Amino acid sequence: MNIPRSLRALASRPAFPAVAVATLALGLGVNAAIFSLTREVLLRPLPYRDPDRLVRVFEVSRGLGVASAPIAPSNYVTWRDSVEAFEQTAVFRRVAFNVSMRTRALQAEGFQVAATFFPLLGVKPVLGRGFTDNDSQSGRDAVVLLSDGFWRRQFGADSAIVGQTIDVDGTACTVVGVLPPSFKIFRVLNREVDLFRPIVLDATDGEQSINIYAKLKPGVSLDSARARIQTVYSSLPIPDHLWTADVELLSTSFAANSRPILLTLEWAAALVLLIACANLANLLLAVSAGRRKELAIRQALGASRWQVALDLAGESLIVTVSGGALAILLARWIVTAMNSTVSFQDINRLQPFRVDGLVLAFTGGLTLAVTLVLGVLPAHAAADIGVVGALKDSTHSVTAGLPNQGLRHGLIIGQVALSIVLTASSLALMRSTLGLQRLARGVRVEGMMTAQVALNDPRYADTERLVRVAASMLEQLSTRGKVFQPKNTNWHFS
Repeated sequence: MNIPRSLRALASRPAFPAVAVATLALGLGVNAAIFSLTREVLLRPLPYRDPDRLVRVFEVSRGLGVASAPIAPSNYVTWRDSVEAFEQTAVFRRVAFNVSMRTRALQAEGFQVAATFFPLLGVKPVLGRGFTDNDSQSGRDAVVLLSDGFWRRQFGADSAIVGQTIDVDGTACTVVGVLPPSFKIFRVLNREVDLFRPIVLDATDGEQSINIYAKLKPGVSLDSARARIQTVYSSLPIPDHLWTADVELLSTSFAANSRPILLTLEWAAALVLLIACANLANLLLAVSAGRRKELAIRQALGASRWQVALDLAGESLIVTVSGGALAILLARWIVTAMNSTVSFQDINRLQPFRVDGLVLAFTGGLTLAVTLVLGVLPAHAAADIGVVGALKDSTHSVTAGLPNQGLRHGLIIGQVALSIVLTASSLALMRSTLGLQRLARGVRVEGMMTAQVALNDPRYADTERLVRVAASMLEQLSTRGKVFQPKNTNWHFS
């Protein structure tokens, strides 16, 4: 294989390599970008200890048609020590904390968690300590853990933060630790979770308000754990036995909503690559047909068919490698754009999308496969050349023979068929999207705005006072702001 000669041959026809490289870069780049999504959501292990043993426990009701609901604390306290399938369980609840500091106040997303929450995930603070069982007792829960991002943004990464106090929901809380930057948990309303406080469980609370993570004991299967917890639930004093429990792997839970979207995108990207390859194969066969006389002259001057085939394969190699390299750059650009436009709510993920080593290996493998397939076509065309017949042709615009014509026609048919499938799928998806946008929601949303107010301060434990404050906010919005008919509602998120 003579690479310099292949480069000169491509340089003599600059339009062909430019079109070929651009076509390959588009097909491979789209596939690399979509694979980076799949890698992050479906293939990357959760960044916790023993991720294959971590499960989510939730309540379900087939009679009420509820597939997943939080767990009632009264139920959890009853069964937590009687389900032998679990090595450890951990409780958490989402809370919007109101944080007051010396110069500013803000609302931060946070969790109330059990002392076992971080040990279950294998997470240790980089500064200070984690929570203890004593911290989960009423009156002793005035402590807080900070995320690394919150610590750096609000306190300038001050290493002396441990032991200081901040006001959280009207309570002076002591900062006992800072979590490592590697710790990631799902986002809430597209915002990072910044603060963690101990949860104090009320064993008599029957409201479904807590979330449960658990770790399976070694050797215990998911089905075994499911059967055991459902057996326990059948003995709980639940009216009409409307509720039972179920478990699923934490990795499955994280990716449940995104999996259908990503699989659809993967199929679409594969079709794009197939269309690009079919197009490029046709280009190669057309170019080989136009060079039939040139290749015949080379063979007449002493070059073997093997040497000619190697030179043609070298040209294909240069084109595909260049297309693969450009595809990586295109994939990085697409991934950057997706990180800024696709929210964490749309596709749940713990980290931003990125082109990592596995994505590069995937793209390299696709490039190699395309190189092998496309390298065979010119070699086949060279082997099909009849030297005497080609030299007798009076023009350069000769055809490539019946076998190559049949192959080209087959590629054209395949390319058109794939294009029709991709176009029809895109149109169906667009029609469904437009239909959902026009679907009557039962409410009017034009000109409407929403805002969240979290009144977790102990001063608002008095229901009458809470009602007065809410009424006062609505009155001020009506009289001072340009707001028409403000309303409030109680929204609980667990």
